[in-house]
Amino acid sequence: MEQLQFAERLAHERRRCGLTQDQVAAHLGVTKAAVSKWERGASLPDMAQMPKIASLFAVTLDDLFGYEPQLSSAEATAWYVEALAQFADDPATAFRCCGEMAVRYWSCVEVLFYIGMALYGQVPQMTGGTDRPVRGDAADYAELAVRCFERMRTLARRAEEGRVTTGGASEGAGSEGVRAKEAATSLRSVVQRSVEAEAVVLQWLGRVSEAVALLEPLLPDGPSLVSTVLASIYQEQGEDGHAERTLQRALAFSLVDAQCALTGLVAARQYDAAALEPVVQVVESLCADDAVASLNPSLLPSVRYAYAAALASGGERERAMEALGRFADALDASWGDGSVESRASLFDKISDLLWSGEQADYPEQRAKAVAALRQQYSLRLAADPCWNDLRDDEGLVALTARVTGDDAREGA
Repeated sequence: MEQLQFAERLAHERRRCGLTQDQVAAHLGVTKAAVSKWERGASLPDMAQMPKIASLFAVTLDDLFGYEPQLSSAEATAWYVEALAQFADDPATAFRCCGEMAVRYWSCVEVLFYIGMALYGQVPQMTGGTDRPVRGDAADYAELAVRCFERMRTLARRAEEGRVTTGGASEGAGSEGVRAKEAATSLRSVVQRSVEAEAVVLQWLGRVSEAVALLEPLLPDGPSLVSTVLASIYQEQGEDGHAERTLQRALAFSLVDAQCALTGLVAARQYDAAALEPVVQVVESLCADDAVASLNPSLLPSVRYAYAAALASGGERERAMEALGRFADALDASWGDGSVESRASLFDKISDLLWSGEQADYPEQRAKAVAALRQQYSLRLAADPCWNDLRDDEGLVALTARVTGDDAREGA
């Protein structure tokens, strides 16, 4: 296929330049018959001839072979959506396609990012995905994901080095330096979005020291006042809207960070009810506000379940059942109806950044999220040994039906 594509390009460029096959042959020091064979796709020139041919037509080698080393953001995103759909239908073909795309677009950061993220999402579902380190198909997926993430960082580092080298004299003095700086900044932004995923995949592969080395330099040394200072500057300029958007954005992201940290603390203190109590209290306080709770709808159910399981493990049956009932309440209320009223006062300036009922696909995505959460906790209730002593308890049976949604179906 590439040979035929080269043949078509060669003939096209020759005609575009108004040259005959004889003239091309004379310039390259070959026979007309050789040029004719190249244009028919019967053979390819020697590797040493390729740069001379490109120079003759004032094109690149990529142009000669019709090779596009980059995809636009829109094209890369479209491919990612197609890849996710293909993984659902035919994982083997989707994985092979990822490998082929990686080879073809080994210098396109956005394609590499989407390949890595697609594989990252698939690893836990593949054969060997729950082992540590992962094995089998899961290991193959993880290895390719890491290769893509590492290549992204290499490309970003080269872009930075290129900007320093060429920009030292020309940065700010011409469009080339500006474009180089913008490109380096864009690459760095994409790479930053993949760091957490790369660290997790490295951990899955048993490469724990590499995961730690990747993340430790990114730990903040303390709180950042950047958003607050920027907002004050906007206010002094009379740009109150920009100021409030900046602060709301910082608040939302800080709350998400806090919620993730609380989730980690719950995991670290599981089955220790006394240690979990202060964490539960903080989460309850945060989630008392609907706007805050909507940033992570699964947080409150997960914390309440962990607390109930810890109480059950400690033999506190009555308190465990009460806590499990509160968990079921939180599960029923998770995701709400997607209305924006709860966010109106706190996050009204950043509604475009938040997932809500204003978006057309919200009802469908909400239904899928709730169904997945119910399935997850149904399996946990059935498998978690802390509930073994309560299997015949009518209360547990009723709560299990409520968690799975069976009680709603029976009522209907």
